[in-house]
Amino acid sequence: MHSNKLLSKVQEESPSKIIKDGTSRIVSYYDEHLKYLFTIHQIVSKDGKVIHEHVKDAYLDGIRYKAKEKN
Repeated sequence: MHSNKLLSKVQEESPSKIIKDGTSRIVSYYDEHLKYLFTIHQIVSKDGKVIHEHVKDAYLDGIRYKAKEKN
């Protein structure tokens, strides 16, 4: 890794329920020291375009933030 770069890791991947032939991904990001920063949920089309994404969880300045789930 290089300085000021983020490392991403796909935690989970499954077929999307929102778009045909799309993929639903949970991706976590880490800093150059491998400290956890945040996790996002993405919906990706068949051609690789990100259709939707939102933050699920983040750890900033020693505080953990968790997104509210819609009912």
